Amino acid sequence: MKKTIITLWVSLALLPSTLFLPLVQDYLSSTGLEVAPIPAAEMRPAMEATIQIIMFPIDSDEVERIEAGQERIITKCSSGLGTLVNHKGEILLITHDHWRCLDRLGKVQFRNAAGEQLYVLDGETFKDLIRYRDGGTLILGRSTGEDRPDYLSALVWSSRKESVRLIVPAELGIGINAGIGETLMIVRQGRNGATSVDLIKASVESIEERWGQPAYELRSANGENIMPGDSGGGLWLGEYFVGTMWKSWLDYQWNWESLEREQKWTEISYGAQLPENIDGIIQNSVAPVKRGK
Repeated sequence: MKKTIITLWVSLALLPSTLFLPLVQDYLSSTGLEVAPIPAAEMRPAMEATIQIIMFPIDSDEVERIEAGQERIITKCSSGLGTLVNHKGEILLITHDHWRCLDRLGKVQFRNAAGEQLYVLDGETFKDLIRYRDGGTLILGRSTGEDRPDYLSALVWSSRKESVRLIVPAELGIGINAGIGETLMIVRQGRNGATSVDLIKASVESIEERWGQPAYELRSANGENIMPGDSGGGLWLGEYFVGTMWKSWLDYQWNWESLEREQKWTEISYGAQLPENIDGIIQNSVAPVKRGK
């Protein structure tokens, strides 16, 4: 069977890929790190701090059905993950910076790691919360407007409703970075239609600048992969949040017999490190700041 193989780096929010890389077959065929399932106690900080973010475009009829409490999601324009952190008493939401529909954003739905809805925010308010962005990481904080509600703290309070899993903001790993060969936990969307998130482990293969940003090259354990919708998932070194999931290596194979394109999400991915001097960035930002490419 004759196949032509093309390998692409793709952002996990399904942005158009801009970079083509040669396939190194031996590199991709390795199953990488083999580890046992993650104990519940190790998963707890990441699960408690994770927020599922679902975006809907302006004039989406589906938003009204979501607000009415129904579970079906049809017209979302983007989805991903974020992590709530407590930085010197301020609640921040840290996610990725390649959301596809910020320019036509109508509503944003927030869910906890279990998939339970917390609340829905209008698109303009969401954008007003952006404090920093650099192409890899996007940070939301309290609105700079006077007398505006603290929407991110409200995520924590809304989780205290009966039957909703408690939200506990994470420890921000300022000055803490994983080294080559160390193992990180990655938060990703649940598989097989699950509305909850799960965690996998990955080894740090290299640390270098990619696409203008400092990044971890990661190899997932047990052949697991990272896919669209996983963008923004937290990278955890023990109990510390140290970065966000960003891009994945997608292997395309053209089958000349069936004349169909076959694709495979590989175990190789990239995560954005937290920005340098993140403490100063947060303290000094009164409007969105962007660095890098």
